[in-house]
Amino acid sequence: GGGAGNTGQSATRILRKYGTSIMRIICQDAIDGHHVTRTLAFTLLDAIMRRDNDRTWLQFMSNKGYLKHILASIELEDGALIQSLTSTQQYAHFYVHESRLAMLNTLARSRQGARALLDNGLIMKLSLAKFISSRPNIQVSATDAGDKARQHRYRLLIFPVLRLINTLQT
Repeated sequence: GGGAGNTGQSATRILRKYGTSIMRIICQDAIDGHHVTRTLAFTLLDAIMRRDNDRTWLQFMSNKGYLKHILASIELEDGALIQSLTSTQQYAHFYVHESRLAMLNTLARSRQGARALLDNGLIMKLSLAKFISSRPNIQVSATDAGDKARQHRYRLLIFPVLRLINTLQT
């Protein structure tokens, strides 16, 4: 039995055998793929990082510069994230952002991962991100559907950032 365990072991064996070339492709897709490809690549990286007990793949991402590029993408996409706050059709940016920050959050759970994030300038990238301070000015009793939608979109951007900062502090 145990189908899920066998799948995890198979994935580990495949990564051990072909890992470097697979990880290069996944990291490259996460950095410069189409929105859907990037979201899937970050989700896959997140799953790999959850199983990276000896931090082999964290070291790979750091040494090859992929982690630095992933963090740079926060700043590079800042304008698109700000635009997505007012657009009703730009949800692709939210999905990439959320999956990227979920993966970074997984890295932040280990001492080595948190150190790698800090050493590669995570705090500086977040401090330069203007989307964080682009909170819509909305009255508490707002009944306007547009206001509620902007509020919701802002939360989609800010909550993953807050979770990541919280994880770094624990």
